[in-house]
Amino acid sequence: MAYNSALGPLGLQGRHDWNSNDFIINDLANGLPYAYLDRITGLFSLPDLDDLRDPRIGADGEVLYPSFTRGKTITYEGRLITEDDSIYAYRWEMLTAFAEQSDEGTMVITPHPSWGAGSWAYQARVLACEIDDEIITDSMTAAPSPYQLHFILSLRMRNNVFTVV
Repeated sequence: MAYNSALGPLGLQGRHDWNSNDFIINDLANGLPYAYLDRITGLFSLPDLDDLRDPRIGADGEVLYPSFTRGKTITYEGRLITEDDSIYAYRWEMLTAFAEQSDEGTMVITPHPSWGAGSWAYQARVLACEIDDEIITDSMTAAPSPYQLHFILSLRMRNNVFTVV
């Protein structure tokens, strides 16, 4: 089945493009180097909600008050993979792309070109970008290259709104 945007944004199967090619995560179609996604948390979760309550006077329970929907945190976990020791330059490229933490950026999620068309986007602010300094040498994860660094990227989505691009 071909993908179309009516199916919603893709997670691990999608290509995640930060601020129009500042940094692309999971762009497996173009070969090395790339940032491979192992896990995404929060992308398909409900947004945070304030739980406004007061104790009832003279009765059991609590009085519930209406509240506003907040944003949510999306966390990308994966590996930076290169063919050689250019892994360190690639790490710096990712850190530079996500260094601006005072403004919001745009993450556009697109399918692999062979899957079909349609993109989704969301606004977010960078909370953290952590990249390990130890090269992964585990034989289970060393393919296609032994030059890999683990990363965790956390973004705070503004208002839980995905838009079709």
